[in-house]
Amino acid sequence: MPRQSTLVTLICKACGKPFETEPHQAARGRAFCSRACANDARRGADSPAWKGTPDQVCLHCGASFHVKASRIADGHGRYCSKKCAHLGRTRRAPLTCRACGASFEATASQVARNRAYCSVACGNTANQGAGNPAWKGIPDQTCLHCGKAFHVKPSRVAKGDGRYCSKECFYAGKRCKVERTCESCGTPFLTFPSTIARGQGRFCSSACWYKHFSTIRGADKWTWKGEDVTRPCAQCGEPFTVRPGLAREEQRFCSRKCAGKWMGERFVGETHWLWQGGHRYPRVNAHNRTAYKEWRKAVFTRDNFTCRDCGEHDKHLNAHHEKHWASHPDLRYDVANGTTLCPKCHRLRHKVLTRNLLR
Repeated sequence: MPRQSTLVTLICKACGKPFETEPHQAARGRAFCSRACANDARRGADSPAWKGTPDQVCLHCGASFHVKASRIADGHGRYCSKKCAHLGRTRRAPLTCRACGASFEATASQVARNRAYCSVACGNTANQGAGNPAWKGIPDQTCLHCGKAFHVKPSRVAKGDGRYCSKECFYAGKRCKVERTCESCGTPFLTFPSTIARGQGRFCSSACWYKHFSTIRGADKWTWKGEDVTRPCAQCGEPFTVRPGLAREEQRFCSRKCAGKWMGERFVGETHWLWQGGHRYPRVNAHNRTAYKEWRKAVFTRDNFTCRDCGEHDKHLNAHHEKHWASHPDLRYDVANGTTLCPKCHRLRHKVLTRNLLR
């Protein structure tokens, strides 16, 4: 048979009503008939976790109520219940605008934040100029279009803006052109005030601008830096003229050809700044010298850029040494020792020479 438990009758400390409970619950000190009575009895100073938080006053009904200290620190705890919070946030109080004097309604939260203006426009109007807390005493600006005085931020003035009081004046001022007379042809034309402020707007077209400034020569031109300088070329000795801006100590040659020839005669082998010890073959090094290039060009010119064996006139030609390069160093740059050949005939010549050497 199931065991029958004996219930114990107790009196609730909150509501005073009798209730029945199990003996083990009575032994643990149960004193309330329900959880609701326990929550009501343990609120405020009766709670074991009470920290002495003062009573809050509801913004809607004015009743005093207890709230956690953490909620007060977070900015909450202004209403005693959700119903009062909803009614307090939707209820509107009558106020008077400080700018225009019109009556308007505001919510309780806006009243708590000290709302004083009926609209954003009234707030901006009241906070302009000296009425603004961030006012720094910037003088009034004058609109370039309508001439009205207005306030503008110092940062905009520093950027070169703040010349018009509104967008309407800005667009109207940009479209408004001023009549002027061309300094070149005398024709009247229209231009913007901003163009005149930049020092321009003197000519009616690019053609008139070029025609006017093309007549300015010599010392009257704004780019004039003095007379041209005449000096002799360091390679060929011929006199040449340079501009004053280019009359440097490095400008010593009349052309790039003379400059390359001068450098090729002085910076060869170990004297060149890119010298790496002469790792290539002497024959390959000689092909880059000026003397070899001039000899090769002289041989091609003598033969009219035509192969002496097959008569082919081709741009890809070779200069062949009749007497060997290695065995006759004194004839390396002799034009009479050179022959113009095409690549095919050049290979055949060397095959015959190699075959004769091997016999």
